[in-house]
Amino acid sequence: MVTPRENFLNFLQGRHYDRMPSSLDRHRILPDIIPENTARGLILEQTPYTGPLGGKDFFGVDWVYEPEIRGSIETGALFEDIGDWDLHVRFPDLSSFDWEGCSSRNREYLKTNLIIFSTIYTGYFERLISFVGFENAAIALVDEDRKQAVHRLFEKLTDFYIEYARLLHNYLNVEWIEFHDDWGNQRSLMFSAQTHREMIFPYVKRLYDAMHAEGIMIEQHSCGKIEELVPSIIESGADTWRGQPMNDKLSLVRRFGSTFRFGVEAFAETPLTDEEAISLVSHVVETYRNYPVWIFLPGEYTPYQLELIREMLRETPAAAF
Repeated sequence: MVTPRENFLNFLQGRHYDRMPSSLDRHRILPDIIPENTARGLILEQTPYTGPLGGKDFFGVDWVYEPEIRGSIETGALFEDIGDWDLHVRFPDLSSFDWEGCSSRNREYLKTNLIIFSTIYTGYFERLISFVGFENAAIALVDEDRKQAVHRLFEKLTDFYIEYARLLHNYLNVEWIEFHDDWGNQRSLMFSAQTHREMIFPYVKRLYDAMHAEGIMIEQHSCGKIEELVPSIIESGADTWRGQPMNDKLSLVRRFGSTFRFGVEAFAETPLTDEEAISLVSHVVETYRNYPVWIFLPGEYTPYQLELIREMLRETPAAAF
């Protein structure tokens, strides 16, 4: 029998796979040598992290960790005019971080038959917001006097993200990166599809091509109702996207599922009994049984319930699609 890692890679790469994959087949690492992880409030390593959360990210933006939301909020923009970004933004030397030490102290943690994944927080639009605030960021994407500054910034950010991904892959065996950049809200995109195509897509495409060349699979993380951008997400080279419930996921899977691998959620909003947990996941499995999808399991599952679900999914064969 193939390992969960092998099964998931086969699934993402469009090869024969044995059974429906799930988030239980992934193993996440978010090392504490990365200031972005501490700032955004989530460290996952071999030794449980007990230090402070929040603080400054890669570029000096200050974040405050909010335990209620299990995440962080930036305290304010670094500056206002994106045309001045090169006066305010200093790119850190990623090679100066203790990658060797991080790899060494996580040696046992990284011995797994699951697929190792990590997250690159704060993509292009989110980074722009963190620098100049939402209103200035939105204007900068469409203002002819500011566009060139945005292009220069995004070009340099792309080089930075490529190096970051390469280091994660080479030192920590990361084969799946969730690239985090929100493009929508509850009702619609936060900018037009044309603006996305002009200002963001070229850099995402270059980044994803480089990540694939390193042997890394890509999950596009983007919240909000962004169905209109799914063709561009596919064209960019992303391997999967799971999106949020305001998107008509089943319709998208039916339309694009022959060439793209969607993630679908079985979200436990409140604590469930064992029977309720199995019923919830079973319903999602039955809905998508005939399509190539993987299941994401967020929310209030107990460890025992997750083990029951793992066993159930092991018996769920790959879609004949």
